[in-house]
Amino acid sequence: MLKFLLRAVEQASEGIAIADLNGTLKYLNKAFASKHGYKQENLLGKNLSIFHTQEQMKSVEKSNQIIQTDGEFYGEIWHKRKDGTIFPTLMHNSLILDDNGNKMGMIGTFVDITEQKKLGQKLRESEELFRSVFETAEDCIFIKNRSLQYIQVNKAMEKLFDMPATELLDKSDVDLFGEEAGKHVIEVDERVIQGEIIDEEYTKPIQGVTHTFHTIKIPLKDSKGIIYGLCGIARDITELKKAEQKLKESEQNFRKAYHQVNFYKDLFTHDINNVLNNISIAMKLCTEKLDNHEKISDYLNLANESINRGKTLVSNVRKLSQLEDGEVLLEPMEPLGVLKETIEFVKKSFQTKEINIDVDLKNTPVMIYGNELLSDIFENILINAINHNMNPIIDIIIRVSKRKRKTVNFIKFEFADNGIGITDERKKEIFEGEYRRDRETKGMGFGLSLVKKIITSYNGFIRVENRIKGDYSQGSNFIILIPEAK
Repeated sequence: MLKFLLRAVEQASEGIAIADLNGTLKYLNKAFASKHGYKQENLLGKNLSIFHTQEQMKSVEKSNQIIQTDGEFYGEIWHKRKDGTIFPTLMHNSLILDDNGNKMGMIGTFVDITEQKKLGQKLRESEELFRSVFETAEDCIFIKNRSLQYIQVNKAMEKLFDMPATELLDKSDVDLFGEEAGKHVIEVDERVIQGEIIDEEYTKPIQGVTHTFHTIKIPLKDSKGIIYGLCGIARDITELKKAEQKLKESEQNFRKAYHQVNFYKDLFTHDINNVLNNISIAMKLCTEKLDNHEKISDYLNLANESINRGKTLVSNVRKLSQLEDGEVLLEPMEPLGVLKETIEFVKKSFQTKEINIDVDLKNTPVMIYGNELLSDIFENILINAINHNMNPIIDIIIRVSKRKRKTVNFIKFEFADNGIGITDERKKEIFEGEYRRDRETKGMGFGLSLVKKIITSYNGFIRVENRIKGDYSQGSNFIILIPEAK
């Protein structure tokens, strides 16, 4: 049995040594010697002081005093190797007593804790780094346990809620964010506790002010992989979102302005050319009819009217620009006179075509809320009816009546033609397209998309139907509703 015990001591991985009360070595195992860089046979009879520097001996002497009074010592003692390098150990030293209880010597065991000390240092550095980041971060950082209770919050979170950490730790998410947002936070946290990593943007109120946060939450696990809580980092991106929205609005306004500039450029190019074309035709006809003074007078009147309508174009473009900015004012006006003047102008502009325009008035007189752009609505509808008509005789019937829609009274204008018609697929598109440059088109055409804009500014409505139900090829019927003026 004694032999067995000796082998166990000799082969132990811990260093084991026995010394007398003066510190003279009487026995040491292989591990004790090798860990100090020595061989066993060279150490017997040596004093324990060879394993320590002069500075280390202060702590050794203190430990020996404890052994003398308490019978044992357990703690950290630094040692010196043969090559002079030092290393930390965890020692357990105790007295050896004879059968009568008299002190005979000391036995000590030690474990080299160099690696543990390195790991401990790394852990402390990691904790210090975490604490530094945790406390100085501008983002809110928090830790919750499995019960979703706050157990740590940083200074950024204290600042956000304007309350100390001690108070925050007593609050639930419903207390902090309100019922709806609090429930959402709890639902997300429960998913994290189940092992999910959450990365989300969410808007919630804090002390009555709405904030948008980019939040990342991860589960916290122990060394065995068991989840014991969660850690969250929340960045307040409210101002960023506002800036993004302003940038988006700025881009939209830029695109809108860009399209408006192009629109007005095309509008002037197209419609001023039409004015000049009408004047040119009138002058040419005058030259051909020099012997017919009555005809010359009519052509000169047409030229003069075209010039006046060119002036009106400039004025109306300005009004359209105001309309885009919501600045156009509406006033009560009588529309039938405007309609009559527009019909006369359109007929004069298309003297080579045979055009019949009949007006059916159900109620007269009528009044609407509008402005000078009304003539452009009528003109565009009529010109479209003429240009998109392949018949030798162009027939247009205009009906004016009153209609009530919900609680609002409207004046209803219908323009029914015998043109080529519009397919069902294109009926919605024709009011949505951009202004189209068409140099063969006569008149001051703003395009049907602008017609819709004008009517919308009147708080009115426009739609198109087949003139003959079920057969678009028999012509179209444009229906306009404009609020009636009292």
